[in-house]
Amino acid sequence: MAYSENADVIIIEANYDRTSSYGKGSNKAPKAIKKIFDNQIEIYERITGLNPAEDLRIEFQDLGDLNTLSPEKMVSKIKKVFKNLYKKNKFIITLGGEHSITNGPLEAISELSKSSDITVVQIDAHFDLRPDDSDYSPRPWGKYKNLSW
Repeated sequence: MAYSENADVIIIEANYDRTSSYGKGSNKAPKAIKKIFDNQIEIYERITGLNPAEDLRIEFQDLGDLNTLSPEKMVSKIKKVFKNLYKKNKFIITLGGEHSITNGPLEAISELSKSSDITVVQIDAHFDLRPDDSDYSPRPWGKYKNLSW
């Protein structure tokens, strides 16, 4: 589903967990998080007295089942969508999926940003942004090489 031009905040649903090295299922997280927005999250912010849901138009953009794509194609797709939104000055939140979805937005930002005033918030158990895992693995792999398909 595409967003409307009126949206202030776009939440990209990046449903991917093809390179997960342990448990699978993180591709279901965006749908689960979206579901709780209606009844589990308090929108009113008590310290400032603001209610962002009343002041901002928040929309979701579901990228569909990305698990059909190779890691490189998935990153490329997310990067393209993110770049388009970034160029239009949207506030973008990307919900994954597993750790490798982060590469698309970071690559887009690095190519487009002319400012050092960028904030990236990543919530994950670990970053997984190193070029390989030789610092802790006896069988190290490089970018996207731990695939078990």
